[in-house]
Amino acid sequence: MTNNYKVLLITGAGVSAPYILSDCKSALEEIGCEVMTMPASNDPLEFRSILTTIKPHFILSLDHAGINDEIIAQEKVPCFSWFVDNPFGVGVWGMHLMRQIMEAYQVPVCIINGGSGSSSIEENMPDTYR
Repeated sequence: MTNNYKVLLITGAGVSAPYILSDCKSALEEIGCEVMTMPASNDPLEFRSILTTIKPHFILSLDHAGINDEIIAQEKVPCFSWFVDNPFGVGVWGMHLMRQIMEAYQVPVCIINGGSGSSSIEENMPDTYR
């Protein structure tokens, strides 16, 4: 099966990243995507050069590694970032709440979520509140 989509897969560091990215690459190739990989880099010139040379239909990155938001906006390349190790420490719910507060009240917001995934609020409360 071929769909003619070119995907730029940005490889990062970490313990689980190589396994997850390898599975993503295999899955994308299985549905007919042409997958090109590049190591995460903080060099904006290298990033722009690769984007303009490869001309991917979209970019996939783990934890937003190697992504230069300004360049992908200028080049109009969609970017999908899968946050496995959430660098913000707030999770999806916290990020959604922050966005809603910022848009409604036009104020900077910081939410720190000390909870653990797949656990109830009560499980994450200090013993003094139980």
